[in-house]
Amino acid sequence: MYLNLVSPPHPDTEYGRYMTLSHKIYELALDSFPAPDPPEE
Repeated sequence: MYLNLVSPPHPDTEYGRYMTLSHKIYELALDSFPAPDPPEE
């Protein structure tokens, strides 16, 4: 249920615009972290 509330598309309301912006900021934050090295076997 949570995923349905926070996943796009969001309604064109003030809250929907807030959620869209929050989602974009979250995605940018995830992209700013380097990918971890694969584990050694």
